[in-house]
Amino acid sequence: MNLERIGKLIAELRKEKGMTQSELGNILGVTKNAVSKWERGLCLMDMTLLVPLCDALNISIVELLNGEKIEKENEFKEKSEIAINNTINYSQSKIKKEKYKTLIISSILTIFLILIILTINKLLLLKEFTLEKPKNVENVIAGLNNSESIKIYKKTIPEDQYLNEFNVKIRNDFRDYTQEKTEGEYAFTKYLSNEDNSSFYYIKLPQYVDMFTSNNLTFFSDENKNDNFKGKFDSADRKYFLLKNDINDDLDFIEYVKEHYYIRNSLLMKKRTIIENYSFNLFVSITMPEVKSITLISGDYKGYILNGNNIRELHILRDNNNYMFVLQGDKYMNNDYITDLFSTLEIR
Repeated sequence: MNLERIGKLIAELRKEKGMTQSELGNILGVTKNAVSKWERGLCLMDMTLLVPLCDALNISIVELLNGEKIEKENEFKEKSEIAINNTINYSQSKIKKEKYKTLIISSILTIFLILIILTINKLLLLKEFTLEKPKNVENVIAGLNNSESIKIYKKTIPEDQYLNEFNVKIRNDFRDYTQEKTEGEYAFTKYLSNEDNSSFYYIKLPQYVDMFTSNNLTFFSDENKNDNFKGKFDSADRKYFLLKNDINDDLDFIEYVKEHYYIRNSLLMKKRTIIENYSFNLFVSITMPEVKSITLISGDYKGYILNGNNIRELHILRDNNNYMFVLQGDKYMNNDYITDLFSTLEIR
């Protein structure tokens, strides 16, 4: 069906009748713009208007649909069949377009609905597994980046000068100290100075990276979320997290914390990543105290010291264990004294 020919015929016959587009539109109950669109071949009028339009222009429906006047009667039948076929084809094409249009609109609406559902689910996930940013993040990062190093080399001293405590030997500088014993899984004896309020004790712990991969998720002590968290980021997931980030021990872990302490979750992240970040953020917020600086240990021992206000945590790493010595007092702030004292350290 040639819409341009039909439109041209309508325009010619309208002008022959001395009618304007507005006048023809008034007869048919349509606007001037509708008539203009017909005459420009942009669209076909509604089928209910075919008879009134043909009457107004004094032509047959067959002539209108063929876009030409038929002078010979013997051509009328042939043109009628053509007009009918054209009309059927046009109608089928229009129906097909409407189906495609409906399908496209339905698809868009379906996709939009799915996106809304996914967004709501992601927002709920973010609400459940986003840890509030700790207030000391900047201080921790600044402290970990403020580093120095000391070297500790072993030396032997007379046996009677050692303090033996939980399979660890170190020079006994605590003969005049008061002892305070603790019980439990990580038992220790704390030595308290009677003179300057200094103190010393040590605990044997797993390395932080080993604690991170532990299945004992009670370590993640956020009581409101702990039950929901279980099973969603298990030991294997946490081991994979360390593996893909090449974190093998506490020193690697500290380097990673420097760059990534507090990873902010977003809608664009995968569910696994959101829960992974929650696990890391929660772990770091608990294990990383606020530090003024870090001292790296090398020589015969490998480890580090987290330096705080008048308190130091000295960590010696050996055989996947973390031998943590907690030192409080002015004299422990002196690296020369620390180097001398821990040169006598023996770990069995």
